Amino acid sequence: MDILLDLGADSSFIKQFILVVVMFFLTKKLFLSHLQNIIETREEKTVKSLSDNNSKEQEVEKLSKQYHDELAGSLRKIRTKTEDEKAVLAKDFDKKYHVEEQKINEEVLTARKKSEEELAKKKSEVLSGADSLSSELLGKLVGGKQ
Repeated sequence: MDILLDLGADSSFIKQFILVVVMFFLTKKLFLSHLQNIIETREEKTVKSLSDNNSKEQEVEKLSKQYHDELAGSLRKIRTKTEDEKAVLAKDFDKKYHVEEQKINEEVLTARKKSEEELAKKKSEVLSGADSLSSELLGKLVGGKQ
């Protein structure tokens, strides 16, 4: 007990100690247990929220992958359709080109035949007149010397 008196503890120490213990239990019962309950509830909600966020992230990644896959599939379909239409247009263009080429070739052949006929006609006219011209020329050459 001398130690307690040396530390400055008197008879009111026991009253103060009892009062502190009673206040601790009252505080614990009224305040600390309620605070502990609030903290645990908050922790549960936070953990639940984090797990919900993780599942939402996984769902978003899944939907994103599905979106990109569908987009890539659509692009492939569009590209294939475009190439098919391009091939059809090229084929149609080639057909039209060959038809027009054939028409032009026929026109060229017709014009060539017509030119050849006119050339043959003029050649025959020139050749038929060549006999008379050559005899006239010969007559002038022979008759001019005399």
